[in-house]
Amino acid sequence: MNWIALCLSVVLLSLADAGFGQAPEELLQQSFLFGKAPAVQMRITMETYRGDSSKRREIEVFIKRQEKAYKMLLHIVYPAFLNQMKFLSHKAEDGNESKWLKTSSGVKKLAEQDRSERIFDSDLTVEDLSAVKVADYQLTLVGQLETDSGLCYAIEAVPRLRGSLYRKKVVFVEKETGLPRAVEYYGEGSELMKRLQIVSIQTIGGITFPLLCRIDSYDSATYTIVRFHEIRVVDDLPEKVFNKGAL
Repeated sequence: MNWIALCLSVVLLSLADAGFGQAPEELLQQSFLFGKAPAVQMRITMETYRGDSSKRREIEVFIKRQEKAYKMLLHIVYPAFLNQMKFLSHKAEDGNESKWLKTSSGVKKLAEQDRSERIFDSDLTVEDLSAVKVADYQLTLVGQLETDSGLCYAIEAVPRLRGSLYRKKVVFVEKETGLPRAVEYYGEGSELMKRLQIVSIQTIGGITFPLLCRIDSYDSATYTIVRFHEIRVVDDLPEKVFNKGAL
């Protein structure tokens, strides 16, 4: 039984006595795929598979956090001919985000309708790298369980805005680490469209990070394996790293 299947079985068992000590809004606002370090530099490897073919990307990641705000830059370093491709995000304390994607066609400021856009031709999307703006969702706590790094809550998020490509998503958030251990996206017919799952974790400098993540896109029959390595928790990162004018 894989981790997500275990999650679902335990969540269902916990519904009868689910006494939650934290609001779903607070849990989702602290949820972040790259961990809780105030400042961190890392490298991730993304391998995307379709049938017998695959694509590999080596990416440098820079993140600077302050309370609920953060800045994040993803920059391809391999293959070399793609090294101008970047994704930049600025999230303010109030939850509002500005995001830009640089490709061979230039720099594009991403709008709300671009949340399904794939990052660097992988199964990782803008949605996966975006904070949940709680006013845009109807949120419900639906279960809880213990994971290998602490208590985890399951939160159902139903979009309030029209035009969403999914009917709902269920986010499994660890209370202490803030990691979204799994995110499931469901279509109108309740079919599972996509699943992001943190398969294994690692601890560096007392902070928990993903080690291996898998993203399955069932509608396109593709999947992406993300490996997190060369993680360095640092005291600070210069603001120029996150300057949109340098894209």
